[in-house]
Amino acid sequence: MSRAKKAGTESTRRGVEGDLSFAHARALLAAIVDSSDDAIIGKTLDGIVTSWNAAAMRMFGYTAEEMIGTPITRLLPPERSDDMRRILDQIRQGNRVDHFETERVRKDGTRLHVSLTVSPIRDADDRVVGASKIARDVSERRRAEEAKDRFLALLGHELRNPLAAVQSAIITAYLDPERREQALDIARRQTAQLRQLVDDLLDVARVQHGKITLRKVRIPLREVVRRAVEAVAQIPEQGHTLSQAVAEEIIVDADPGRLEQVVANLLSNAAKYTPPGGHIDVRAEVDGSEVVLAVSDTGVGIEPAMLAHVFETFAQADRSLDRAQGGLGLGLALVRTLVELHGGRVEARSHGLGRGAEFLVRLPLPPPATESRADPAPPTAPPLSAARSTRVVVVEDNTDAAYALSMLVEVLGHQVEVAHDGLGALVARERARPEVMLVDIGLPGIDGLEVARRIRAQPGGAETLLVALTGYGRDEDKERSRLAGFDLHLTKPVGVEDLTDVLGDPARFRRRAQ
Repeated sequence: MSRAKKAGTESTRRGVEGDLSFAHARALLAAIVDSSDDAIIGKTLDGIVTSWNAAAMRMFGYTAEEMIGTPITRLLPPERSDDMRRILDQIRQGNRVDHFETERVRKDGTRLHVSLTVSPIRDADDRVVGASKIARDVSERRRAEEAKDRFLALLGHELRNPLAAVQSAIITAYLDPERREQALDIARRQTAQLRQLVDDLLDVARVQHGKITLRKVRIPLREVVRRAVEAVAQIPEQGHTLSQAVAEEIIVDADPGRLEQVVANLLSNAAKYTPPGGHIDVRAEVDGSEVVLAVSDTGVGIEPAMLAHVFETFAQADRSLDRAQGGLGLGLALVRTLVELHGGRVEARSHGLGRGAEFLVRLPLPPPATESRADPAPPTAPPLSAARSTRVVVVEDNTDAAYALSMLVEVLGHQVEVAHDGLGALVARERARPEVMLVDIGLPGIDGLEVARRIRAQPGGAETLLVALTGYGRDEDKERSRLAGFDLHLTKPVGVEDLTDVLGDPARFRRRAQ
């Protein structure tokens, strides 16, 4: 073969290979575009669609045959008609438009939120001849953001209402001694409401992260109901009548505290949506293999369309026509979760607005006991002597909180010193030799955990009852305080009963003195 002929053959082969490579690259690019989860759309500078991938069809509902050759404006809502002009003006100038969030209309008329990235398409002479658009559906993210914004607004409302009442009550108690008792009673009720709100928020977080663990025992359901009724202040305060029909022999396998929370939340819900003077009924019976607890009321009822949603987190059935009742919609969501953790289920019933409501909790009936024995009664605290005075050190960096707690300790008949940081706590312990130290965890300098470690390492450090008094109440927080050397972990705000028990007989709670 002559050299010239051989060179021609080689040139032809390279040309064919080049054509094949180019075709392969184009096919690969087309496959990538078509398999993308984002809509990739080509259009002219006049807004006429030139390409339309599979994701665009899924997102907007139109096929490529329906869209190619037609104006992209058919996707624009009327109020967004200026979007295309603004975007194409930037494209004509050779600029790229990044993450432009707007709305578009599907073929079926529904709307979706999209994030658009639009780039200029250039020809061989570097002239802008069209635009390539990538559209991403961000509707789910926008819905989540809007739900979060609504929740934060609602949370602010629900926090400010009791805070405003507490503030007004305190000012009234200060200015008008004759109304002091009434004002302080208002402050007490609103503070309890704030605490319940915080507890519900924390429980929702624990549920979402799987942090709730049940400690089941075999208990009489009547005792759980009794304690729940005592815990719900709204019933006597609003003049409701209450009837109970829970047979003594009905037994359940349950976590007593969590089941009491279920019943208390249902009672609170009934009281909340029942006008003053209404009636609330609690009854229980055995139905086959289940124990059925029913809480019913004569309140404002629930619309049929809302019955399926009342147990959803942050759902709020508008049970009152004027929406006068507040709340975050947490209580019933927790009821459902706690009941399901017990292996049961819950349902809501109502014949409509103005016709009351009923909530049914169904729990599995416990199997027969393998041996005849009663569960041991919980230990009861020995009677405390009013004359018993305990040396106490309060460690709290918030000045008002420290002063308020120290006043309460003194009112309860005990001696108290105050420290405002970790080093001050160690000095106070050396000087006062307290029997009890109430220590905040979040302290400046060295924190409360390190305070506990250093005290336990000192001579005689085991003789002091160390109580973590903190806003951190998760199980892992309690475990950290235990490992640091604390005997008890109490979550703020501490109840007067708990404080009375601890200060009245410290030796009973001192773990390390055993």
